[in-house]
Amino acid sequence: MNANSVLTSRYLKLSDVSNLPKVLTIADVDMEVVREGKEPEPVVYFRELKQGLVCSKGRWDSLKAFFGIETDTWVGQTIALTIGDSKFGPTISVQQSRGASAAQPLPIFDRPAEDEIPF
Repeated sequence: MNANSVLTSRYLKLSDVSNLPKVLTIADVDMEVVREGKEPEPVVYFRELKQGLVCSKGRWDSLKAFFGIETDTWVGQTIALTIGDSKFGPTISVQQSRGASAAQPLPIFDRPAEDEIPF
């Protein structure tokens, strides 16, 4: 039994990152009370996952730089999550995905006929 699958959190944690798909598609951005007694924080949800990503100031600023200030336009955009470093230690980093969206399969190209190969 995988110990990480027993007590799952509503939000992603550092130990979850290595098991994630390479590309994640943003499904929703919401403000939620993550810590009792604290102000609501931005949380990003993905099509491929049940868990959301709580956005620190650094993650939030990265997403704004990638996709603009209107969070409604972030839906459908793709990102990759990696393990990075911060002044507090290892953290989840957000990287803009330059590859194909997880929602869009890679194109399949027809193989040229033998007589069309130029060599």
